Amino acid sequence: MRQQKKPALYSKQANKFLDKLDADAENKVMDAIDKIPDGDISPYRSKKGYFRMRVSDYRILFTWLESEIIFVAVIENRGQAYKKGV
Repeated sequence: MRQQKKPALYSKQANKFLDKLDADAENKVMDAIDKIPDGDISPYRSKKGYFRMRVSDYRILFTWLESEIIFVAVIENRGQAYKKGV
């Protein structure tokens, strides 16, 4: 069981996607989430208050619920993340 460094909440879609990933890819994505706000992060133009983070071929769409709590709305392959949106 991995130790979550920062408190984060995951949507149902994000949890399902993480379950489908192999262990290496899952660790890479989870490490990137743990390191927020560091990383390749930019505002998500389609939804005010949300941000997108690039991790290899994956995209993570997230927002901050409070100053320390991150809500991960979408984790998906690059092209699909923007089609699903938030």
